[in-house]
Amino acid sequence: ASIPATAFFPLIVLLLTWGLGMNAGTILLALTTMFWYVLFNVLGAATAIPKEMQEAARTLGLGGWRYLRRVVVPAVIPGLITGCVTAWGAGWNALILCEYIETGGRVISVRGIGATLDRANYGSGDMQVVAASLMAMVLLIVLVNRFFWDPLYQRAASRYKMDA
Repeated sequence: ASIPATAFFPLIVLLLTWGLGMNAGTILLALTTMFWYVLFNVLGAATAIPKEMQEAARTLGLGGWRYLRRVVVPAVIPGLITGCVTAWGAGWNALILCEYIETGGRVISVRGIGATLDRANYGSGDMQVVAASLMAMVLLIVLVNRFFWDPLYQRAASRYKMDA
């Protein structure tokens, strides 16, 4: 966590220039950004399992796969969803950032809202395209949060509540 994922971007851009391919490089950049959010939220949720629940599981003879299935997985699901929400936002930011790269006088790009914003903002100066792109992004974020992430999180928080 001490090294931000964006610190790896120059290395991945270097791999792009050696023939990795823009689509594969874009996915690698997004995964590099997203991985840490999910990992640290799941680890935080796993370490927050109450000691009383761990003792109760041992007393009831839960061990191995049964302990994972009955105690650990339900405990980490809310953290997993929180990590996925933040990873989705960070990954989307990374995708927008890496869809259009200028290196060595060469433009490497893929189709997407990030490349459209770069071309409209720095190339043509078309503020209508910039405004329409930003409005589309805001609308998509609001809709996905409202109709996907929020119901999923509410269900997980109510179903997998960890109280001792």
